[in-house]
Amino acid sequence: MKRREERLKLEKQGRISRKRKKYLHESRHLHALSRMRGRGGKFGKRNESSLLPQVPSTTAQWPKFHVPQLVRFQVPQFKVEYSSNKLVQPQRKGLDDSQNQQRAVTCGRKRRPRAAAAKKFTFS
Repeated sequence: MKRREERLKLEKQGRISRKRKKYLHESRHLHALSRMRGRGGKFGKRNESSLLPQVPSTTAQWPKFHVPQLVRFQVPQFKVEYSSNKLVQPQRKGLDDSQNQQRAVTCGRKRRPRAAAAKKFTFS
């Protein structure tokens, strides 16, 4: 602690302009990077490394998992007509216009929207 305080004091006075390296020896730094680390980033002991689970070296040693195929299902898409307050389902093939119109579902109260509100929801 005394050394740190002294160094900070000298840096403030401008006597020390040398910036410190993060580490002094490159080889030691590289060795530390490759070492096994335990909980909290601390280096593990040699006898603790034998307790770690062994990683299979080939794909044949990995357990095989059953992955089910994704099932796609279609959901009918709805279109909302804002000017008439109706929720309209897509037209089905094989039905005439009168049957398709019967499938239209009204939502909310039946009332005429104001002209400003009808213009608000128009899309180009």
